[in-house]
Amino acid sequence: MPSMSARVGTTNAQVARIAEANIEKMTTQLDQWGTRLDALVARVVAPGSDAKTSYHKAIDDLKAKYEISRARFEAFRNAGGTQWPLFRSGIEVAWTNFEIALDRLTNGLVHVNDTRGETHEDPSAP
Repeated sequence: MPSMSARVGTTNAQVARIAEANIEKMTTQLDQWGTRLDALVARVVAPGSDAKTSYHKAIDDLKAKYEISRARFEAFRNAGGTQWPLFRSGIEVAWTNFEIALDRLTNGLVHVNDTRGETHEDPSAP
């Protein structure tokens, strides 16, 4: 997530400019995560998928974390850029939790052998 800090002596206008400059980057990040999440869902629910039931629960958990991240970002965006210091920790925690869960699920889900088209699961995955 983009780093923005409200240092002592930073004016509200400066904080707002920093926040506004990063809103586009944050929106892009959420869109990219949404695309990755949609791809994971498609892999799990695809016909012939051997994904374990635990993957379905992990996907549901990931969707919830994504919605929390999006909601916190939207609340910040709607409040205005000068409110960044009030929203920062909540957004950072939500984004970190989502990113970790997404990476874990992506790395452990389904591996496809390109040469034979066989699907098998990582035994260490959830």
